[in-house]
Amino acid sequence: MRLTEEYNMGNEGTIGIIEQKQTSPETVFIELTSACNADCSGCGFRRSEKYPRSQMSRRHLSLLIDALAESKFDYYLQSGEALLHQDFTWFVETSAKKAGAGRIHLTTNGQLARRSDIPWHFLGSISFSIDGRDPHASSARGLRNQEAIVTETVREILNNRDNAGTPEIFVSAVIRPSNQDQLVDYCQYWLNVGVEHIELIHLQGTTIQAAALTQQQYPQVNSVHRHLSEEDWAGIDVARLDAELEQVRMLNEPRISIFPDISKSALSTFYSSSTKFISPARVCSKAWKSLEVTTNGSIHLSGICVDLSLGSLDEEGIMGAWNSAALQEFRDLLSVEKRLPCCARCCGYFGSEIETHPDKFQNP
Repeated sequence: MRLTEEYNMGNEGTIGIIEQKQTSPETVFIELTSACNADCSGCGFRRSEKYPRSQMSRRHLSLLIDALAESKFDYYLQSGEALLHQDFTWFVETSAKKAGAGRIHLTTNGQLARRSDIPWHFLGSISFSIDGRDPHASSARGLRNQEAIVTETVREILNNRDNAGTPEIFVSAVIRPSNQDQLVDYCQYWLNVGVEHIELIHLQGTTIQAAALTQQQYPQVNSVHRHLSEEDWAGIDVARLDAELEQVRMLNEPRISIFPDISKSALSTFYSSSTKFISPARVCSKAWKSLEVTTNGSIHLSGICVDLSLGSLDEEGIMGAWNSAALQEFRDLLSVEKRLPCCARCCGYFGSEIETHPDKFQNP
């Protein structure tokens, strides 16, 4: 069902205080490295950003492996390009031995995918970030022959994976001015290659404008952004994009998803102002679902919306951070406010299940 601008704002059953208890995170996002070999607009980890890069130590990786073996949550490797980390293979293989295979999920641009030492069969899923089929646009981002590399890799994985059907294979494209007229062709190509999931993603994240508005209205909240600005939306033709997405929907292919899948009127709002909400009945569920661990072992709620420090792997550990007073306070704030200005274009907000499954989340 597509999101529209029509919501029942009086339905406290779906947006009220969360009642049932979530005793551990469902997902922990891991920043193995802050380095990247690509230069994608709208991404704070793009190689052209001028800030010191780092990677997680073997000691912190060992702590993550121990925590995974004692838990039910999965790890998602994101932020920088995880395949650049020198201990990537060791981390995945050791995690599989101690905690079981399929517990780690990788997002990658695929540029390094032809390395012979990557243990694909130990991963639960792989999401290849490929924004389009234009080789010139890919090369401009520093990704030469990206489509050919990923195509060859996907076919090899499909031919060699085990009976469990893992890893699942995704390709995802962030919708940009450079690819807004090519989405049907993109989907048809990757369907023919054989991937299980194709995600077309509207450019999301907390913009400079939304972060500033959050700080103004909620001084106690440290809102962050990844150098994403409303200028990154410039060049999107809403009418052309809506027509292209309608052609994608007419493929009637269950392997394709549009995120968020929004109506034409909401699409216009989405791309006109990064601080205007298109789904006001939703509540951000991130505080009840996930945590993030950065390269130095520090644990946070998120690196893209609210910089809430919750401890470290060395001291509190993941479960200590999950049950911390600081996170409880923030959950209480969200239970009352429902959303903050920085939520307006956040993937966690659009992916919230609280609107339809309020009983799934709770304060520990």
